[in-house]
Amino acid sequence: MLTGQYPHDFRPNQDLIAEILAGKIVPIRQRDSSIPAKLAVVIDRALSNDVKARYQDAGEMLKALEQVL
Repeated sequence: MLTGQYPHDFRPNQDLIAEILAGKIVPIRQRDSSIPAKLAVVIDRALSNDVKARYQDAGEMLKALEQVL
């Protein structure tokens, strides 16, 4: 929502579900370099392909956002 683009690069005739499940997330600052680096870390972590690396609940992400904002 911050960039107006999807976090994945979708190509024509591509299986969208396969890209979402197996594709790599484009770091948010590659989409918009004006996003503050500390905020980008929070967003990129929330979108990580590695479930264990993501925030485990909304409260944990809220704390991270509060520290950044």
